[in-house]
Amino acid sequence: MKFQLTITMQSDWHVGAGAGRRGDIDRLIQRDTDGLPYLPAKTLTGIWRDACELIADGLDSAGLSEDASTSWNQWVDFLFGDQPAIANAALSTAPQPAALSIRAAHLPKSLRNLLKHRAKASNPAHQALQSAFTFIKPGISIDDRGCAKEDFLRFEEMARIGAVLTADCELLAALNPEQQQAACTLLAAGATVVERLGGKRRRGAGRCEFKIDWPEEVGIQQAVWDILARDAPELPEASEDSSDGSEDISEKTNSLEIRSDQSGWQRITIALEALTPLVIPARAIGNVVETLDYIPGTNLLRLVLQQVRSLGVDLSDPMARGDLLVTNATIAIADQPGQPIPACLFYEKSGGGLSKGGTVYNRFCEPEQGSQLKGYRQGYIEFTKRLETLPEYKTVDTLVGTHNTIEDRCQRPTSEVGGVYSYEAIAPGTCFWAELRMRQSVYDALCQKQADWHEKLQGHHRIGQSKKDDYGAVDITVKIIQPERKTDTSTEDSKQTEQTEKLWVWLLSDVLLRNESLRPTASVEDFRQALQQTLSANQQTLNAGGDESPIQLELSTPGEGLISAMLRSHRVESWQTWWNLPRPSLVGIAAGSCMVFEVTGTLDPQRLRQLELSGIGERTAEGYGQLCFNHPLLSEPFDNERPNRKTEEDSESQEAELDTPPPLLSASNRNSDVFDYARLIEKAAWREAIRRAALFLASEGDRRREILGIWIENKQGKITSHPSMSQLGGLRSVLSQLKFNQKEPVLSWIENIREKRSNKWEKTKDGLGKIERLIHEETQIWQWISTALCHADPNQNSLNYPSLQELTLTQTGESDLKQELWAEAVQVVIDACIRAHKRELEELEKKQEQAVVAAGANHGA
Repeated sequence: MKFQLTITMQSDWHVGAGAGRRGDIDRLIQRDTDGLPYLPAKTLTGIWRDACELIADGLDSAGLSEDASTSWNQWVDFLFGDQPAIANAALSTAPQPAALSIRAAHLPKSLRNLLKHRAKASNPAHQALQSAFTFIKPGISIDDRGCAKEDFLRFEEMARIGAVLTADCELLAALNPEQQQAACTLLAAGATVVERLGGKRRRGAGRCEFKIDWPEEVGIQQAVWDILARDAPELPEASEDSSDGSEDISEKTNSLEIRSDQSGWQRITIALEALTPLVIPARAIGNVVETLDYIPGTNLLRLVLQQVRSLGVDLSDPMARGDLLVTNATIAIADQPGQPIPACLFYEKSGGGLSKGGTVYNRFCEPEQGSQLKGYRQGYIEFTKRLETLPEYKTVDTLVGTHNTIEDRCQRPTSEVGGVYSYEAIAPGTCFWAELRMRQSVYDALCQKQADWHEKLQGHHRIGQSKKDDYGAVDITVKIIQPERKTDTSTEDSKQTEQTEKLWVWLLSDVLLRNESLRPTASVEDFRQALQQTLSANQQTLNAGGDESPIQLELSTPGEGLISAMLRSHRVESWQTWWNLPRPSLVGIAAGSCMVFEVTGTLDPQRLRQLELSGIGERTAEGYGQLCFNHPLLSEPFDNERPNRKTEEDSESQEAELDTPPPLLSASNRNSDVFDYARLIEKAAWREAIRRAALFLASEGDRRREILGIWIENKQGKITSHPSMSQLGGLRSVLSQLKFNQKEPVLSWIENIREKRSNKWEKTKDGLGKIERLIHEETQIWQWISTALCHADPNQNSLNYPSLQELTLTQTGESDLKQELWAEAVQVVIDACIRAHKRELEELEKKQEQAVVAAGANHGA
């Protein structure tokens, strides 16, 4: 059951990132991948759980009836999961996973889409709007005497009041109506108790309101609150698959009775898009969990088996026979899975390789040149064999998220309960491609069960670690690949295989092998024996009764300056949750390793193709053992003269996006809180633009003279301000009374000066007239500000700051803010000009005084 949680922030708030910016801000807030403030799912889960525990403690303390076998605290543990870190004794069973999935709370999609478009159209405008979502709050520390401590001044970043954030939630367990009503009521009660969240919430920050939008079929009403007055209903029975929200239907499944055969392979493309950061654990170093840059087939295979099991079919037997496998999901390149870059490719260290247009060498065919070379250790390359352009090279973007576990007693993260830890994660928006391969007989049997069975794989799923909160959400689409015919194998590859005496091997995934002692191995000799045995066995099967001798493979003898093998080892560690123990390490030859063998005998191209599809070694069903034969990247010198791939389609799509910007927010929107928050943000952005423009306009005397007519006379060593500083002080004082619909105080002051003290302004450049026009003509101040923000003449000094229109998010924002901020803009510009005028006057007077002192000293000497 899916529902939505809406959080309205009723005060300024701070959810810290655990870091600062040296010399600027001591505590930064957490921002999402769009650069906007958000509420992490772990923060929401902790606050909500704490509130539900408070409710449950109160209900259980009222006393349970004699017939009650379940407490409300047990329901809290069921919904939010066990907490093994605070267990008082050793656990005898695996921790119970949470039945409630809570995603991070983000700002409304309409607002985020507007900002994304500004980022594409104008990066400065996007940065200015991003900054407007927060402000910097200074703070000090007070000692016992009530005085500020020295060196304790701090600056904290705070998100603005009024934010409306939404989080997607889901109850993963299968519940009957009574259990579902109890779970929803307990969550609703906890939501009403939540009042504050984030940092400094006990000192005024973080006041909020939780509102749950239940689906209509649930029917949560005020009338069901009496459920909490009764005994808690029985908890649902836990099953191994309950953590993933699937029903335990092991008793309803049956194995497909399919005879093992050598029918062709049916291939299905699985495209995954990361909706949130993905953590695919590689290893833990201290308190940092590193991620892989691909999604192992192990994760996808379990997903496939679960979805097929929902049809009442168990594919364990075909999987064990090697008739079913799922490849690793690697980053998508040119609408196909990218492959680990071959280890035989080296690039000039000073040139930067494919990503920077540097020179690349194939060390199987090209000797090392005079320049220093460096081998590729990560990244993926386009797999297409014959390209007129250079193959595209990509690496997976990652980010790091820092979290903590709060101890209830001291309300601080401590090492006893986990403390502070970080997850390295794959960035959201990354697209991966994998392949589901099965024998045609298995595919036909599934189609007889349900013709569109593969469509059950489509939709939103969860993969990896911490997949119930901030990480692991993916969107999957599938597509059937037409089966290959025997004639599909290229004639060129067939001729090459028959005529060549060499076999180039490129490992597309880790290969798991065992040596004669049954120990895991990463030796090239053990791989040679395994490959030779596989090819010979299948050759004998295909040529039963023939006289052909078995195939012999020997590692090729490299020429001068060349190499014949580049292997690396890779170790995979994982954890068995239900056993609460580590799994055995998987050690093998790393993906990207490659080698060249000399062949004795004739290789069948069809058999090589079949081996490419089925894989070699152990655990091929999970994507291990994938390999490729005789790819031009290995067998031919690397052609660096080819042009780079053009990105015309990308540029056209970007232009199309820029041509159709999302509409500005309207007050008629169903959610008026979003409009109010957007107005607050754009107002803050406008105020910052006005401040910058005012400082720019006041920075030069010529502009101050043009705006206000004030100037400084330096004649025969006498420095005079026109008008005097007392007159300018009076102007500043009366400007404090200026409002959009209340201009009389300033205009009356100007008329009074003209009547009684016009001599004070007679040497100005029409100072009173310019000030009067600035007050009368409401558009004039905005013309000055717009001129300051972006000059049309590139030769003039300018701010190069976004225009006010680019900083507007609402439909009526420009007209409304020009009226609302008009008086403030006039005050800020005039005040900045007067202050700059005074600083220049004082500086000139100081220089004159120093000159007089120096002249007197020289005269005395």
